[in-house]
Amino acid sequence: MIRVKVTKNIMNKVGVIFNLNIRQLIWLGAAAAVGLATFFLLNDYIITDVLMWIIFGEVSIIAGIGVIRINEMNLFVFLIKLLKGADKRPYSNTKGVYDKDEFSVF
Repeated sequence: MIRVKVTKNIMNKVGVIFNLNIRQLIWLGAAAAVGLATFFLLNDYIITDVLMWIIFGEVSIIAGIGVIRINEMNLFVFLIKLLKGADKRPYSNTKGVYDKDEFSVF
C-alpha cells in the first residue's frame, strides 16, 4: 500500500455549499440578482431571445469576476496572463543559465 503525506491545509479546506466559499456565494447571489433585475425591467421592451442573451452575458461577466477561480486568479486575470504568452525571464550572456557557446536550440 502506498502512503501519501497530505498537508493540513489541504485536508481542512472545505467549502460552504458546492465547495464554494462565502465570497464566491456572495458574487453568485449578486449575479442572480442582476439577472433577475434585468429580466423584470426589460421583459416588456425586448423579445425573450435577445433578453436571455443579455442576461447570460451579465451573469457570465459577474461569475467570471467572483466565482470562477483558476490558480487563485479570477477568470479575467487568468485570460489576460494567458494572452500575454509564456512568462520569459531574460538572461544575459555572462550571468545566464545558458551561454550561446554551450547550448543552442537549433
